[in-house]
Amino acid sequence: MSETTVDAFEAKRNEIKASKPKPYEKKEITYDKKNYVNTKLEDNELEKEFQLRIIPLTNDSDDIFEEVYFHWDNKAQKSLVCPKRTKHVPDGTNKECPYCDVEEGFWAEYRVEKDETRKKSYMASANEHKAQPSSVFRTIQRENGISDGPKFWKVSEAVVDDVESAKNQNKKANINIFDLKTGKDLFVKFKKEEKKQKNGKTKLQTKYASLYADLAQTPALEDEKLLNEWVSDEKKWYNVFTLKSYEFMEIVLNGGEPWFHKPLDKWIDKKDLKAIQEEAERKVEEQAEEQTEDTGESEYDNEAEETTTVGSTTPQEEDDLPF
Repeated sequence: MSETTVDAFEAKRNEIKASKPKPYEKKEITYDKKNYVNTKLEDNELEKEFQLRIIPLTNDSDDIFEEVYFHWDNKAQKSLVCPKRTKHVPDGTNKECPYCDVEEGFWAEYRVEKDETRKKSYMASANEHKAQPSSVFRTIQRENGISDGPKFWKVSEAVVDDVESAKNQNKKANINIFDLKTGKDLFVKFKKEEKKQKNGKTKLQTKYASLYADLAQTPALEDEKLLNEWVSDEKKWYNVFTLKSYEFMEIVLNGGEPWFHKPLDKWIDKKDLKAIQEEAERKVEEQAEEQTEDTGESEYDNEAEETTTVGSTTPQEEDDLPF
């Protein structure tokens, strides 16, 4: 085979490989509260304004926000990204979702059910498992004039509406509030409201109240070099609001606690850990007995040797948000 033919072969192989979607490789980014906009109100605060500057989601895109669907699990008090309903997820992501599967199952029962009471029950259960849309912005948050890096902000449709309103008001004056050099900061107010609980008692809950754009046009950061570093930061929304595997989500859905088992290389329910370890130990003992029978050695002959390690487990992956 000539050198030219070899080169052509390699070139074609590389072309085909490059055209195939690459599996999503999750970047291991440890939970850090600095990755999230802080809208927490202290115990003595009933309302507070936060100063934010919206920046592009990525350095190579003009996108300002991403619509992300979340399932809220009331038992676990946890929200999980829905890979099925969320449109822009990394290549190679498994788009199947156990919450959507359950939702579709309840709607199937609803469609064939004749009894109105049961139909209402199926509808309620379906809606309980339905993914709800949120929007994720990337921002610079200023606290007492100090910023410490880009932060992601998960918001409701009401916030997006108000951001759009501020954008349109300024557009009339030929001002782009998202411009990194001549844009505007946003002032976002949160306040505490009383919410009645099922037990009849009331509880203070922090809720979004309002938003407006600053009167002044300012650069996102005075330090242009630092701004470029922050805008070029490699963290994406899905590194911060991480996509969980089907198995992980299914365990949460069933009321369990996900636990990654290294020897099995998969997520299991923590309550099953003891039984799995006992089964692994039993298999090790059986293998040792078979080896003793084959070699004719006594089980005490090698007791001074290092014992076999059955395996190890890793505790539940730390949640990405302080739910």
